[in-house]
Amino acid sequence: GEGPVGRKVLVWGDGWVRQLAAVSGNARVASAATDAVRQWRFKPHGLQGKVVEFETQVTVNFALP
Repeated sequence: GEGPVGRKVLVWGDGWVRQLAAVSGNARVASAATDAVRQWRFKPHGLQGKVVEFETQVTVNFALP
């Protein structure tokens, strides 16, 4: 399968992925997208001098060669 797969991502204060939820995309590549995003590390976000958890949405684009 190919095409965009959307995921909602909850990120720990240290930048590692805490939780993922499906938003959109082809079910045939959904697990590959989830596995890929779980390995990402995001830039930590700060609020008033403290590092905090945050939520974001990402889109992973799959294309066959």
